[in-house]
Amino acid sequence: FDIDRTRTSQLVPSLAPIALAPMAPPDTSFTPLDVLSSPAPSPAAPLRWGISGAGRVCHDFTHALKLCPAAASLVAVGCRDPARSRAFADRFGIPHAVESYFAVCDVPEVEIVYVAMLQPSHYAVARRALERGKHVLVEKPMTITAEQAASLAALAKEKGLFMMEGMWTRFFPAVEKARQIIASGDLGAIKHVAADFGFNAMDEVDAGDPAKHPLFSRELGGGGAYYVAPYVFSACTLAFGARMPETLHAVGELHSSEGSDLGAAVALSFGGGGSAVVSYNMTCETAEETTIVGTKGRLRILNPAHCPEKMTVTRKVGGRGEVVTETLEFPLPEEPEWLKKAGGFHYPNSIGFTYEVEGVWRCIRRGWTECPQYTIDEAVLNMRMIEEVRKQIGAKELDSKYLSLDQ
Repeated sequence: FDIDRTRTSQLVPSLAPIALAPMAPPDTSFTPLDVLSSPAPSPAAPLRWGISGAGRVCHDFTHALKLCPAAASLVAVGCRDPARSRAFADRFGIPHAVESYFAVCDVPEVEIVYVAMLQPSHYAVARRALERGKHVLVEKPMTITAEQAASLAALAKEKGLFMMEGMWTRFFPAVEKARQIIASGDLGAIKHVAADFGFNAMDEVDAGDPAKHPLFSRELGGGGAYYVAPYVFSACTLAFGARMPETLHAVGELHSSEGSDLGAAVALSFGGGGSAVVSYNMTCETAEETTIVGTKGRLRILNPAHCPEKMTVTRKVGGRGEVVTETLEFPLPEEPEWLKKAGGFHYPNSIGFTYEVEGVWRCIRRGWTECPQYTIDEAVLNMRMIEEVRKQIGAKELDSKYLSLDQ
């Protein structure tokens, strides 16, 4: 890994659990990748979930779990504040409210732990869950360092447990279709990826202390590399597979007082003429699209690319400029009335968490230890790229207590 360190067809899904019957052939269906990869399992019991965290993402993910009763049941929730745990449990009808993130891992009935608190705690809680024999779905970023990510991957493999970083994007039907198109060779040899994801979070901080805001506080694991970059780097591995770039050049902007990164632009080369240009930031709204270009055509996953409903596919049919473009739409399920009355989701298209919930269920009930949509190797690789970008742009490190493997 030669690093230059210069800073310089239509688908209408439903809320019903995905059928486990044999599916249509891959060239005529939008079948999820894990179903294509293996014969369907016999009907299986729902996974019993423990929720480690009680923030907004946990709120949305827990609603998604409740929308998939054949795939998921809620057993326990825990966070730093026992009163908050109790309130969360009462709101969602969860039987056990425990006193900490770690205590969720000790509830005997829990089969899988959803790890979704502030980033500095991801590694320690995920490790505790694996040590207790629980499967793990850990929100992005998987950890704070690549070394920690590799350590969790090794521990999960040693224990034969399921482990995945929560790259929910890969389970959206539009992205499933994009991967099928790439794998089919329809676009030819993949030569270039362009991906961006930016939103303006500055207004949230202007009126307060950035050292206390999770998005920007260095000690709370703030910064665009942790919050946003996993999405754009996963676009690279979607196109080029789980391999490190040969070169990576990054330029970026840091928060003036915290030293956390506000954003960066990154150029990468993957050998064989493959390249990528990706950007992420938390200071302005960007188009948020992903374009993957091959020798015979290109596809564009439209805004919002991290949770999309639409894409275009452009195919070369003659000489220069002679192309045909097709638009594919993948509407998300409608929110049921009870969910709307309960206040709905915090974030856009969070009902798409249901795709991830059901994908994880299918894979674990097959006895698999990862999902083909987003492998553990990809998660570790993306963490290595994120770590390198932070080094190149000079982002300040967290306290060493969060960087250790002994937590």
